[in-house]
Amino acid sequence: MRKATGKTINKAVMILGIILLTVLCPGPAVLAAMPRGIIAGDVAGNVVILRDGQQIPAQRGEALYEGDILQGDGVDSLAIEWHPYTQAQAVGSNELKVVYSPPGALNLAIYKMKEFFGFVDGEMRAQYAATRGPVVSAPAGEERYPLPGYMATLLPGQPVTFAWGEARGKALVVETKDKRTVFRKEVSGQKNLELTPEEMGLTPGQTYLWRVEGLYDTYKLMLLDNDTASQVTEGLRSIETGAGTANDKLLNKAMFLQFASESSPDKVDLYWLSYRFLKAAGDDGRQEMKEKAGHLLRRFEQHLDSTR
Repeated sequence: MRKATGKTINKAVMILGIILLTVLCPGPAVLAAMPRGIIAGDVAGNVVILRDGQQIPAQRGEALYEGDILQGDGVDSLAIEWHPYTQAQAVGSNELKVVYSPPGALNLAIYKMKEFFGFVDGEMRAQYAATRGPVVSAPAGEERYPLPGYMATLLPGQPVTFAWGEARGKALVVETKDKRTVFRKEVSGQKNLELTPEEMGLTPGQTYLWRVEGLYDTYKLMLLDNDTASQVTEGLRSIETGAGTANDKLLNKAMFLQFASESSPDKVDLYWLSYRFLKAAGDDGRQEMKEKAGHLLRRFEQHLDSTR
């Protein structure tokens, strides 16, 4: 964590050396903006956040988004945890603008997992401090629905679990946006079903709708294009073949997928797969790993709630 100043971008923020996606297919939907920073300490002075024509009082735990302007006396002394490649840029006297400038190529993200978790840890702890809530130390046992989420992207050949939490559905149906059915399977008495994109007959880059007959909601999904998918699988493979315990690798995979998803939130959503890795990770007794898993689970839950 460092104080925000406008003198130089690289000296003002915590820089993570991960490399992100450049060539991506159109996503299933445009998601809500992702936080690019969070105020991690008490605010001295009269500082406001200018966003979409509104003035929001700056306070501990407040999320910052791309394009926000921090304005007021004391703005240079704010303690802020920054998302990777986010910059505090001076735009006037006592004014800083939140600027997000990602480079390209996703698979090298694995080399900066430790730095990325520095942001995750600071973000979560600032939120807990702001709400007086406890620091989550381990994944909860209760399943979250729906899975894989409201607007998920899939990897070729990667099984995905569809889960809806109720046994009164009749059939799982996957349709194109013009309501042409491409897949249908009876699920009477079931609450979930595991499938691959190939079993469903999905085409890369095309948005699909899925629903369970007998229930009310419809959700979106898309199969990633081969180039993007290969970058993701290469990153996961590098983590798997690298150093670390089985739990270390599972948690690093979950972190890698969350970062990829929020780097291009309108194009990539692999939070569901990060959740699968988190659920697979066991408790090896290390408090640091419990907290890491808890933070990542909390972020998955927040993401699922925010995309309703």
